[in-house]
Amino acid sequence: FQNYDVACTDLMSNCRSALRHLEQMMIGSPPNSSGADSSEQVCNNFARKSIRGFFHDYMSKGIEGSVLDENNVSMNFGLCRWTQYMNVLSDHTQCDPGSIIAMAGELGYLACGVDLYNTDIDVKPLVTLNRPFPCGSNLDDSPLFDQETMQRKEQFSDAQLASNATAMEEFWYEANKHTHGRPDGEIEYSGEAAAAAHAVGRVTCPPDGITNSGTHPNYKQGFFHKPRGNLENKFGEIWWAEPNTSNVNRAYQQALDRFSATQCFEIDEEKHPPVEGKRPSQEVNEGETDLNAEGGLCGMPTQFLSTVRVGGVHRVPRWVAITEYSAPDWPSYSNNQSLCRDQVPMYIPLELLTISDIDIPQSPALDKFLNIAWDGYDSIDSAWDSCVVGCDNPINQNRLCGGDGLEDFDWTTNTMPPT
Repeated sequence: FQNYDVACTDLMSNCRSALRHLEQMMIGSPPNSSGADSSEQVCNNFARKSIRGFFHDYMSKGIEGSVLDENNVSMNFGLCRWTQYMNVLSDHTQCDPGSIIAMAGELGYLACGVDLYNTDIDVKPLVTLNRPFPCGSNLDDSPLFDQETMQRKEQFSDAQLASNATAMEEFWYEANKHTHGRPDGEIEYSGEAAAAAHAVGRVTCPPDGITNSGTHPNYKQGFFHKPRGNLENKFGEIWWAEPNTSNVNRAYQQALDRFSATQCFEIDEEKHPPVEGKRPSQEVNEGETDLNAEGGLCGMPTQFLSTVRVGGVHRVPRWVAITEYSAPDWPSYSNNQSLCRDQVPMYIPLELLTISDIDIPQSPALDKFLNIAWDGYDSIDSAWDSCVVGCDNPINQNRLCGGDGLEDFDWTTNTMPPT
């Protein structure tokens, strides 16, 4: 137990309040569910966006909330509504956006069947609270982004990462070089964590980039994996897990098995990325994407493992534990953040034991988001989805950035009411 000063104690309380709202947004099942499975955990699109947002904020030099002001970056399309929510929740609770994004990413994995806390005996990820918030983007000097266009470099496009092993290893060498240099790049852990995100995720907009052949594949949109059968089987074999394993976890495990079996193209026992970064058509069901996002992990030319065959589970919590508070450098705290300067640890499973004791944060803006939490949870077209690049997300109105507050922010019109 750690004794903190008043500022840090208040900050911890603020972030617990934010966690309470996140729990309402993604833990449970759709509010109109009925029947025997009405209490079954369901992975919704807000949880999926929270996992994606965790990754995308990390790509801009650490999870510090700058992704809220990076909606003009084309790789962030589809995150508009999610970043608006993060902005509103941080303003309301006064928990910094980076801390909320870290909590949301871990909780999103859990909500979608990826148990970060019981798959590795040695590692149980924490969330580090109290991060400096730059109140703006943080892409300067990032090796992943073109410094003239401030877009992701073409060599790291979706098509390149799926079809080009050199592109894949170089991407992770650059993203993780502040902690893991060549020929490691933390690619083994990173690849498994990305595969876990994709196993429960979707392709809702056309992937970008061209392959080495000079083509822009017409990748299908859809879920990366839709459950086969009634989940009594893994992919191609009888289910081995404990009988009380949840369906959401079984679906995740089944997806990983399928990813592993269809990830690489083999010639004379040598593994290569799949042709054009696509999964074999016979392994793609209706409603699924054929994008093989982990294809570039096959036959990497310099990484010490050469091929990272996805499908394991214990490396995912290890990557999350390393990455949740990792950056080459941190921005300065905004003048309106808490005076606390300690990094305060939070263990989400412990917090969830008493989460119902915390009042659910309420405001006109937050209530609008809560009303759409489960919208289109089983589709690729929901209130959380858009293929438009750019987003009206007024972070300057966030009180952490000196604004007047966002409690009346109306995301349905993307405008603030007159003052």
